[in-house]
Amino acid sequence: MASPAPEQLLSNLDPKASQNASIDIVLVAGIGTPECKKWPFDNFEWLAANLPSGIHVLRVLRFEQISWKDKKFSWEAFVKEQGHQLSEKINTACLEDGKNSRPVLYVCHSLGGMLLKKCIDIARHRNGRTDQLFLDTIAAILFISTPHRHPQKTKTHELFREVFEAINGNSIKWEKNAKTDEGKKHDNEVLVKLADRFDDSFPNKKILYTYETTPKPVRTYHLSFYPDS
Repeated sequence: MASPAPEQLLSNLDPKASQNASIDIVLVAGIGTPECKKWPFDNFEWLAANLPSGIHVLRVLRFEQISWKDKKFSWEAFVKEQGHQLSEKINTACLEDGKNSRPVLYVCHSLGGMLLKKCIDIARHRNGRTDQLFLDTIAAILFISTPHRHPQKTKTHELFREVFEAINGNSIKWEKNAKTDEGKKHDNEVLVKLADRFDDSFPNKKILYTYETTPKPVRTYHLSFYPDS
């Protein structure tokens, strides 16, 4: 796969932000989902009106997916390749190679949430200085329509495939072995292991999932990024 374009993690600096800005936001899109710049989280006026008082955002960074239309898709390749690319971009653009220790709110849409989980998995196992900084600066994670794991673990790959095809239709072709029993079993193991490792990662972090299987009225939730609030 071609290397990601430099603009894949774009930084949007709030012109009104002061040196007392307390948090950065990283937006991670899925495949075939709306561009991050269209999300309300990329609007500083919206953030000022909806975040708890005392929280001031300095930067919003966006990670957009590379198109998979020219190659066959597999869960293992997607998680591995895109996860490592996101990890590198976070280290350089967000953490500034270990120089920036400002807390970060991660907002992930659909399959973009898988990539952040992979980044966390990479950091936990690599355990370098910047990796630990990445883990320490996670203030909160918001997963929007990100599948996690099917109640019946052996059907997890079916859940992910339903989400994937609901967004992308037939525009992306699957690898040949994805249709075999052995291929489905392998995909299932990849997805379940990623979910299991993430469950063990952050017992004390603020994590919010919003995942709807049927249409429901929109509700507003108060988001707080501090354990004692």
